[in-house]
Amino acid sequence: MMSSSSRRKSSARPSATRLKPEGISARIRNRAVSIARGKYNLSVEDFALAYDAGLDKLAARRKTLLIAVLCSVVATLLIWVLAVTVPETVSWIYSYGVNSNLPVGAGTLTTVALMSIPFTPPFVLVFALANLLFPPSIGPQAPSGLMSSFQYGEQSKKHYLIFVVAGMFGGLNCILLWLGVETAMGK
Repeated sequence: MMSSSSRRKSSARPSATRLKPEGISARIRNRAVSIARGKYNLSVEDFALAYDAGLDKLAARRKTLLIAVLCSVVATLLIWVLAVTVPETVSWIYSYGVNSNLPVGAGTLTTVALMSIPFTPPFVLVFALANLLFPPSIGPQAPSGLMSSFQYGEQSKKHYLIFVVAGMFGGLNCILLWLGVETAMGK
C-alpha cells in the first residue's frame, strides 16, 4: 500500500508558475533555432505570392463593402423620404405594431422587426464604411509568435469598436426618424 507522502509525490505536477527561467529561455532558444534551421518556408517568392493573394481578397472585399455602403445609403434615404412624406401612415404602423395586443413573444418579435427597418441601413452603412477605412491586416487570421495575444486583443478591440459605433448610428437614426415623424405631423 502506498503511503500518503508517496502519493503526493507521484501526483504532484509542476505548475506554470514554478517553471524555472532556464526552461523558458531554453524554449525560446529552441524556437529560434528551429526557425533558423529552415523548418519554415520563408522564401521571398512565397511571401510575395501570399501577399498578392491577400491583396486580391482585400480588393474583392472592398468591392463588396462599397456596394454595401451604396445600398445602405439608398435604403436610408428611401426610409427618410417615406417617413417624412407620409408621417401619419408611418406613425400609425409603428404605434399599432409596437402597442399591439399580440401575445408576448409575437409582440416582441413585431417590435424588433419594426425597429430593424430604420436601424439596419445606417448600421450597415457605418459598419461597411469603417471596414473600408480601417481594413483588417492581410497577415494570418490568428496571429502567432511574439506579442500575438496583444495583436489579437488590438484586432478584437477594433472590431468591437466598429460594431458599437455602427450600433450607435443605427440607434441615432431611429431617434432622429422618430423626431422627424413627430415634427412632420406637427406634434
